[in-house]
Amino acid sequence: MIIYYFSVAPAVLVLVLVLVLVLVLVLVLVLVLVLVLVLVLVLVLVLVLVLVLLISMFRILREYQRGVIFMLGRFYRVKGPGLIIVVPLIQQMVRVDLRIGVMDVPIQDVISRDNVSVRVNAVV
Repeated sequence: MIIYYFSVAPAVLVLVLVLVLVLVLVLVLVLVLVLVLVLVLVLVLVLVLVLVLLISMFRILREYQRGVIFMLGRFYRVKGPGLIIVVPLIQQMVRVDLRIGVMDVPIQDVISRDNVSVRVNAVV
């Protein structure tokens, strides 16, 4: 006669151990898959950020424009028309338009030094 120290048969204990091992294995696999997905998402995010920074580096100035480059807030140089490369987060470029701007000054009544009333219309 065999005396068992447990209230259940050894076959049931082996089955429970196998089920626990399978559960642990499934949890480990799920954890690995989650980590791989997180790494892939981080990699995609970094690639998109690098692509956006590379695209934002290039600026095109027209013939009538000049670009004033500031590096860390201080004047660096003036760039002419064409393709300009600006390092993001370190350099800034301000476009300056060289075309002549025309503003109409409305008609004004003025009095000259010799007390003559004159109507003045101007274009600046």
